[in-house]
Amino acid sequence: MFGTFCRSLRAALLSAGTPMVLSQMGRVQRPTSNPRILKIRRHKIKKMKRKKRYKKYWYQYQRRHAVKKAKNEAKFRQRMNEMLDEMRNFEPLDYVKQTMRMAKWEWHSAVAPTGRKKYPHWSTLMSLEELFGLEPGTHIDKRYGLPSLEERPLVDKLQEDYRKLYWVEDSVAMVAQRRAEGMQMLLERSDGGRTADVQKELQNSKSGENAEHGKR
Repeated sequence: MFGTFCRSLRAALLSAGTPMVLSQMGRVQRPTSNPRILKIRRHKIKKMKRKKRYKKYWYQYQRRHAVKKAKNEAKFRQRMNEMLDEMRNFEPLDYVKQTMRMAKWEWHSAVAPTGRKKYPHWSTLMSLEELFGLEPGTHIDKRYGLPSLEERPLVDKLQEDYRKLYWVEDSVAMVAQRRAEGMQMLLERSDGGRTADVQKELQNSKSGENAEHGKR
């Protein structure tokens, strides 16, 4: 009976996850592994080894840093000397003349802005007649369909007439006009159900909308 009680108590303690386990012999057994404790110990060991390594190779590290610092200092002094020499040898007049010469240059690059190779356009390699495979004596008028100097005023006048007659800039007026036209069509298609009073009311509503639009 007592053994059964001990076994049940041991199972309850194990299920609860307590750090201490009561064995059947009545002794306390501590867990053999603890991940958190092992992680802390591992970090301490790494820290101790790192300090030991720094202490052992401290002079080598200092010598390496000194060499690296000396190289950087030498490169910096070299760049500064080059800039000072360029400043001493600078001639403003020559610089202006060189800038003017560069402004007159015609730049030709074989590389596109993206960095890829830029191929020539087909118009630089062949004519339009050769592109369509026409006979050698055939000529294509490149200005075909474009108005001439004599026809240009007539085209401008036609465009102006179209804007005056068909172009509606105000959407409100356009909607009111279409609504009135639709109601007029319904009156014409009706079988006499619309009277003269209805037509008069329609005209009054149309004039009221136009007056309201004029106020806006």
